Amino acid sequence: MPLGDSITWGLVDTGGYRAPLYAKIESLITKIDWVGSALPFSSPGFMNDWHHEGHPGWKIRDVSAFGGYEATPPSTIEGLLDSFDPAMILLHIGTNDMIGQSVDVDQSLADMNELLGRIFAESPTVQVIVAQIIPPHPLVDQTQTMLYNAGIPAIAESYEQVGYAVEVVDMYTPFFTHADWESLYIDGIHPSQAGYDVMAEQWFQALLAIEPPKNPPIVKLPLIQTNTESTVLGEISAMTQDLIAAGSPTLAAAHHDGYDGSPNKPITALNDGLANGHAPLALDQIDEAWTSTFGLDLTYSPRGYDIEAIRGINFASLSIGAQAFSVEFEFVKSPGEFVSIGSFRYSYSSLPYASQAGGNGLVVIEHEQGLLARGVSAVRFVFGPDPGYNATPAYAEIDVVGEPTVVGPSKPLVPADHRPLQI
Repeated sequence: MPLGDSITWGLVDTGGYRAPLYAKIESLITKIDWVGSALPFSSPGFMNDWHHEGHPGWKIRDVSAFGGYEATPPSTIEGLLDSFDPAMILLHIGTNDMIGQSVDVDQSLADMNELLGRIFAESPTVQVIVAQIIPPHPLVDQTQTMLYNAGIPAIAESYEQVGYAVEVVDMYTPFFTHADWESLYIDGIHPSQAGYDVMAEQWFQALLAIEPPKNPPIVKLPLIQTNTESTVLGEISAMTQDLIAAGSPTLAAAHHDGYDGSPNKPITALNDGLANGHAPLALDQIDEAWTSTFGLDLTYSPRGYDIEAIRGINFASLSIGAQAFSVEFEFVKSPGEFVSIGSFRYSYSSLPYASQAGGNGLVVIEHEQGLLARGVSAVRFVFGPDPGYNATPAYAEIDVVGEPTVVGPSKPLVPADHRPLQI
């Protein structure tokens, strides 16, 4: 799905970058299918597949939710994704946000962050290539565009870190450094065909460079997965006073099913409060899959427990350095029933995995608007093999952070059915 403003809409006949890019891709694969609902603005003589979502005048917020005018009906990004189910989005948007006297770069970057969040919340497996937008004509002040472009990589990286497939392509530099920069425009904002040919080549090179995400996208927003890495062994500490820590008065029982570890890989390492270089690991060397259920003490807190976060710490070496698990909660009001809040994965990325010297990786799962859950009586972890290709999962520690449930709405809470909020 080519997605954006009039620069994506393109030029008569070629559709701007779309026809030359189509030809480049078609030379490598059997079939490419552009998708979208916008007016064609291209000729069958150049490209039979004219579909796209390029809309003149659109700003970033219009891509998220457009109010409608003339021949363009109201739309939302969720509606576009549901209608066309693209495998990939080529996103070039922000030029109209940078035009005028009241440009707010910070707000534009916040709008981009919201847009990507809505895209991945609706279509977690879509691949997005987001562009640092082309510059305006050389005689126009570049400051705002440069600031906007400079902020895009950090936004993209925040989604990439939790497993979403997002890449950044630099459309600015090839224009800025072109020997005849002015020839790349027809009016100071929109590219000439020569400019669009430059854009097509940038898109194409970005497509060629794409690799499958190391941590495939399964985290559902607005859950937040934060990853922290250290190359210093034992630098990341385990909690010793979390709800499931060994010896804690809040831990009632622990059951482990399907664990095939060896004597030097005891399952009790999961909650022993150790994460230094001498800590044992929970590591299933047979199939890397098992289930661990931690019952919480309801005599200590009859209403259950408010869960604030889940922490996972792994030890990383040449062959191990991953985590892959889903989290399920049992509630006081529904004994015996477990509700999943999602599946999470992480692979130590240095080198792309740790050196012989080792290190630690920390995964923290939180909810951006409050607690993960309230009134919890048990927490279950379903551990599995790393679905990427980095290393074997090995756990130095699993922590469940929370406190006894109190009467009254003392904290924000996810909805009663425990599904992620729509944002």
